[in-house]
Amino acid sequence: MAWAWPKAWRPRAATSSSAPGAAGWTSIRLKTVEVIKGPDSIAAGSGALGGAVVFTTKDPADYLKQDGNDTHVGMKLGYTSHNDEKLGSLTLANRTGIVESMLVYTKRKAHESEGWFSNTAVETGSARRLPDPIDHDSTNVLAKVDFVISDAHRLGVVYERNRVDNLVDNLSRVSGPGYLERWGDDSSERDRYGVRYRWNAGNAVFDTLEVQADRQETRSRGITRILTGSGTSSTPATPFYLRHARSRRPAGAPRTVPPGRPWTGWRWTSTRH
Repeated sequence: MAWAWPKAWRPRAATSSSAPGAAGWTSIRLKTVEVIKGPDSIAAGSGALGGAVVFTTKDPADYLKQDGNDTHVGMKLGYTSHNDEKLGSLTLANRTGIVESMLVYTKRKAHESEGWFSNTAVETGSARRLPDPIDHDSTNVLAKVDFVISDAHRLGVVYERNRVDNLVDNLSRVSGPGYLERWGDDSSERDRYGVRYRWNAGNAVFDTLEVQADRQETRSRGITRILTGSGTSSTPATPFYLRHARSRRPAGAPRTVPPGRPWTGWRWTSTRH
């Protein structure tokens, strides 16, 4: 029996340069993940015509006891063998009076994932059986401060910083006398600033009212460096370098926004149960 992904939801491989808005998400700081199939401008914004995946990050209250002043310190270390990934995360949270705050710092270092073969007779070219070497380095910082004005009113600010770097040695694309060396250097940066307000009204019109405004800046850079030769198989090659750079526009921004230009969006929602 054959089964295929629906056309609008077929998965697509992405690198740090092809999906700058989605880069850097980590489950350590996620509270919920909601998959919205089909258009839903109220919950996901005007750009979600074919659906969306909505990530909700944790709040300071998720780490603290329900009442009174409290402090939380957490650390997580992890290792993944298939790509030699090393993970370190530090979480700090505090409540003093009406102020709740948190800081989550996450660092990852990894390499290429293991393939089916454990060795290869050919080190370069299309006949290479091992994955191309990759050096991955990512850093994420999430900071939130909430002001609990009362049981019904809450005002908060958020800042998020994400940096991802991938360096690929494309040995499978190297074949003399054309390509003597080929390197791919991809990086992405994402900074998000936001303010939010929540009103637990519980009246006849609605139960809760949420207003949120965010400004997100994304920058992506992809550089391909090639050492190539001008000779033939019977003539010694003369090496020289080629450099190709590429960039992407902010994730979710209209096509009229040039690459690297900040993009600002806001939304409000109300719920009634």
